[in-house]
Amino acid sequence: GMNRSNLDALAPTLEKLRRAVRERRRVSMRYRSGSSPQSELREMDPYALVHRWGWWYAVGYCHLRHELRTFRVDRMESVNLTDQVFQITESFNIQEYLEQEW
Repeated sequence: GMNRSNLDALAPTLEKLRRAVRERRRVSMRYRSGSSPQSELREMDPYALVHRWGWWYAVGYCHLRHELRTFRVDRMESVNLTDQVFQITESFNIQEYLEQEW
């Protein structure tokens, strides 16, 4: 799970993501997926931040995969807010999404 030092390390990233969620701003980031050790550049529209089982996750629209995805915040490197503003899909419901995902 998440220990203190871990959380401190994530604080700047979480702060950026919270702001992106609030201002509906697309983020550009380098992301290491579970399957690959190499990080790759991704753009996502962060819809929500969720804390589950000691991990932080960002739920949002992934422009690489063209669908809703869940990203683990501790796997994000170099998160940047872009000037691109997005709209959340009308049908999006975080509770329903999480029930399906988990």
